Amino acid sequence: MERRLRVLGLLALISLTLVLGQGGADLYLMFNAGTEAETFVLPVSPHGGNWRLAVDTFRPSPQDLFEAGEEIVLDNQQVYRVEARSSVILIARPQVPARAGGAK
Repeated sequence: MERRLRVLGLLALISLTLVLGQGGADLYLMFNAGTEAETFVLPVSPHGGNWRLAVDTFRPSPQDLFEAGEEIVLDNQQVYRVEARSSVILIARPQVPARAGGAK
């Protein structure tokens, strides 16, 4: 589990990576309690999947919360801008290798 906490005056940024067991999804949680937007550097997903947007509390409904399996793949897998006083949850599921030989 990776943790980062930075406090500058009244600005508090927190990010946390949760690895949900072998074969499970990875979650990356970002919290910006400050009054200005901040750009977070995204870690590589431990299971190698692409980061997908599950929740962004700054976005207007219905683009703020996505059903499981309906999350949006991020165009930029390196950074994500978290607006002031907002929270973001990213999810990355392990990539499933293609089955050889097709269905029988």
